[in-house]
Amino acid sequence: MKIINNLLIGTVLLLTLSIALMTNLSGIPVPAPLPEFLPSASPDTKPSAIPDRVFLTMTEQPDRSVMVHWRSSTEVNTSKIQVLPADSQSDQPQEKLAVSHLMNHASYQSVHHHAQMTGLTPDSQYRYRVGDGQQWSEWFSFTTATTQPEPFTFTFFGDVQEGLQDLWPEMLRQAQTSAPESRFNLFVGDLIDHSQDDREWQAFFAADRTAFARSPIAVTPGNHEYDGETQEREWAAHFRFPANGPEGSKTQDNSSYYFDYQGVRFISVNTNVFRGLTLKDTLTQRSWLKGLLKNNPNPWTIVFQHVPVETSIKGEKDSLELKLLYAPLYKQYSVDLVLQGDDHTYARGQITDDSNRLNGPVYITANSGSKTQEVEAEWATVTAENTPLFQVISIEGDTLRYESKTVSGDRYDAFELRKQGAEVVISDPAIKQPQR
Repeated sequence: MKIINNLLIGTVLLLTLSIALMTNLSGIPVPAPLPEFLPSASPDTKPSAIPDRVFLTMTEQPDRSVMVHWRSSTEVNTSKIQVLPADSQSDQPQEKLAVSHLMNHASYQSVHHHAQMTGLTPDSQYRYRVGDGQQWSEWFSFTTATTQPEPFTFTFFGDVQEGLQDLWPEMLRQAQTSAPESRFNLFVGDLIDHSQDDREWQAFFAADRTAFARSPIAVTPGNHEYDGETQEREWAAHFRFPANGPEGSKTQDNSSYYFDYQGVRFISVNTNVFRGLTLKDTLTQRSWLKGLLKNNPNPWTIVFQHVPVETSIKGEKDSLELKLLYAPLYKQYSVDLVLQGDDHTYARGQITDDSNRLNGPVYITANSGSKTQEVEAEWATVTAENTPLFQVISIEGDTLRYESKTVSGDRYDAFELRKQGAEVVISDPAIKQPQR
């Protein structure tokens, strides 16, 4: 009888999911058509022979490798990276040729390059530069992760999307001022509003020319990095993330991935698979996710995804696919944080008992851009609208500390998680919000 009941429950879940996929109940808005004219994000976004948009992305082994990205004009015939230990006096840096990708734009062409440096020493600082052998970038430095759990801090941003020229530069500067020790930057999609407009990409990276060249980024795609069911070409041109996603699902290559960093497993869940893609992709990602959560050697687990499990927008519907198929895994395998975007609000919620012990993850929906929505989230303890925020998260041993801050650096929300054996206790679950 138990087997029959389980089969019936599974059938109901699949039927419900199929209906959700056909009726698009996930609540992901369709990107607006690109206007004929947009205000220029930069006086000139056309590249030259001198490398620009130099930045790092996270690899599967951040203790021993790093991925470097940059852009140049078609004048460049050869592109490579040079790297050496930060304290080295050697004139012979390690060198590696890049893989290049030609992009056609309305009035110019650009070439995007990437190269992965491997065989690095854990917990070590390096210097690197990129170029063609004649024209070089400046030297940048970065630090590899340790092989064992060690204290670290990272910065988490919600959707940037709008306010790229005015709000975003100040937001990024304040984040760096508030957390100069941050080891990397995590984004939950919708970095830009119109993925095909290179001026918006220019504005995103121009906010600070060196920030992401020194501190890697990890991004899960949002709906604005897609055109309907198809991922925009700009995503593949700009980013190379770990190739450890679901096997046999090309639609999730370079978007569903994971990396382990000093005692924390970070998992990028591509929620765009619910938006018109197949049920097979949805279930394939679920199976992959379950395996990563079940066989996780790290004491902490953080999932980052674009679409939230429960909406925080007034009048919107929740994502049935996430609620029925993914959220139960988050609870079953004790995910600590689920970091989300898409709603253009701030909301943080969790289920606790009378002793403040968690019964599932802490869910956070964040917004770091100027676009806002009206908040309605009964599930949330703390909410905000018309208040762009960034988040600083630190992990040290059995304690995770979280702060959400305004563009002025004021604290808006904060809490602390502490692991006590198999239990997790949250402190300050209902912090008093500032008067606005």
